[in-house]
Amino acid sequence: MNKFLERWMPIWLLMVVCFGAQPWMTVHVFPPVIVYLISFIVLFVYAAVFIKDWRRSPMVLRLFLGWVLINALRGLLYAEGYYDFKFLVENLTVYLIPLCVVYFSRPENVQKSIRLPVMASMFMLVFFYPISFPEASMRLLFLLPLLVPFVFRVNLRQAGFVILMLIAFAWTGSLESRAAITRMAVSLFFAVVFLLPPWFTGKRFLGIVSSVFFTAPIVLLVAAGFYDFNIFVDTFNNLGGKYIIKTTEGSQTDQEDLAGDTRTFIYEETLVSATLQDYWLMGHTLSRGYTSPTFRDTDPISFNRGERPNSEVGILNIFTHMGLIGVVLYTIVFLMAAYRALTRARSPEMRVMGALVAFRWFLSWTEEFTIFDINQNIIWLMVAMCLSTEFLEMDGPTFRKFLSGCFYKVTVGAEATHRTIGER
Repeated sequence: MNKFLERWMPIWLLMVVCFGAQPWMTVHVFPPVIVYLISFIVLFVYAAVFIKDWRRSPMVLRLFLGWVLINALRGLLYAEGYYDFKFLVENLTVYLIPLCVVYFSRPENVQKSIRLPVMASMFMLVFFYPISFPEASMRLLFLLPLLVPFVFRVNLRQAGFVILMLIAFAWTGSLESRAAITRMAVSLFFAVVFLLPPWFTGKRFLGIVSSVFFTAPIVLLVAAGFYDFNIFVDTFNNLGGKYIIKTTEGSQTDQEDLAGDTRTFIYEETLVSATLQDYWLMGHTLSRGYTSPTFRDTDPISFNRGERPNSEVGILNIFTHMGLIGVVLYTIVFLMAAYRALTRARSPEMRVMGALVAFRWFLSWTEEFTIFDINQNIIWLMVAMCLSTEFLEMDGPTFRKFLSGCFYKVTVGAEATHRTIGER
């Protein structure tokens, strides 16, 4: 049964891509139970592989997953109604995605899992974009930031396909999705790094870049809390009103300031809620959220208690649900993954992957919705690669061969087969 599900993993992940990109499908096309079912199937495969070969995972990851389960059990005690149990299930599916680290530590599994979504995402974009919201393309192309840094490390045909996806991203995307644009901009930066002298893909330069990613949020948080320097407010004061976009839906036109401060109040509400209710250390469990005066009036679910189950900031969701302990364990996992890739990898590509993992942790301080979608799966796929001995021992040519296996190979005749790393 496990082998059957694992063989069909590309199909399951492709459906995760589709559902994650088109939330309206879960309401108007597919009932939510189908979406949950697909999520549970993916988690079942991850869990089956993890339990079978759990020794391939680092101790800190097991501690993090154990803390997730503890807060799920605590959530049963804290839950006060139907929606609390619903949020408990939703959050549990998200926070158990790290089970995939063992599955994605094998190169052949990575190739098989992303090959179909990479190819199909372009076809889905053509079909869905005319009938969906502007951010759909950026959600459908969540795999693109993973491929763009290596666009100059694959052959011409594969690079052309990635460039075509980039053009589709730029043509159909929306400036409203700041997180997607930020991810793409950083991926393009690392793609350019490969065109520079080898020093820029070495341990020292990428180590400095990664150190900035890991220290900047802490420094900025301390500066905002103790020295009255808030980068969100400062950005708005300097750039506010200069980058305004208008979106029209029917007869209604909305304006959005791209430099607007949409994060300070979330930090304030989250930290104040944790302090007043004294759950800052262990968390409010996976079934409860944080007290939000801002959203209480607009969210009928949270009106009575004034709680909002999740926010737009990934690290604050971990803090709300699992407390400071959860944030520390989560950070150590990412820190270990980046450090191993930067110090032990034989290929420059894997060192860049380590820097990308550091960046995704950095981005979680301002973005990264905590939902079961392809984005969360890709984040942990990258962590898995950085923790995998097989990936770290790849030299440059071997890694580029692995990259080629992430695309379909179209040939004619007796040679119309595709062998991946690890297959005989």
